[in-house]
Amino acid sequence: MSTMTNTSMIWKDRFSRPTEADLLGGLNRDCRRLIERVFSKCSAIDAGQRRVLWHGIPWRWTIEIAMKSGEPLGFVIAEPGRPQLALPLEATDLDGLPMRRLSKGVREGILGARAVGNTLWPEWELTSNTQIDELMILVRVRAEGLGGDSST
Repeated sequence: MSTMTNTSMIWKDRFSRPTEADLLGGLNRDCRRLIERVFSKCSAIDAGQRRVLWHGIPWRWTIEIAMKSGEPLGFVIAEPGRPQLALPLEATDLDGLPMRRLSKGVREGILGARAVGNTLWPEWELTSNTQIDELMILVRVRAEGLGGDSST
C-alpha cells in the first residue's frame, strides 16, 4: 500500500485518533514544509498550542492552532496532497484588513467564505511560502482580536 493511501486512510478514519506526526508523516516533503512554516509563524505570535481534532467531512482530522489562552486561531487541514488553512474571522477582524494589498487569491478566499453565525470560515489550499506569509497578516489580525501578541 502506498504512503499516500496510508496517509489518506489515517486522515479519514474517524475512529482512530492520529497524532500530529501521523498526519504529517505521510505527506510529501513540500506539503509538510508548508504546514511546518504555518506552525513556525504561528508560534512566533503566541499561538503555539496545537492539537489534533476531528471535524467531520470535509475537514476530517485537523490540527487546531490555538493561542496560549486556549482560544482557537486556525485549523490546518492535513488532507494528503492538498493541505489547507482555515481561519475563523469575525467582522471585527475584517475591519482593519488592508484588502487592497492582499492578493486576489486571499481576497477571494475571504469573499467566498461560508458564514456560520457571525463568523466567516475562509479556507485556502497551501501552495507557497509567499502565500503563507500573506495569510499570516490575517492570522496576526485574528490573534490581536483574541488578545494575543502579534507584534512579530
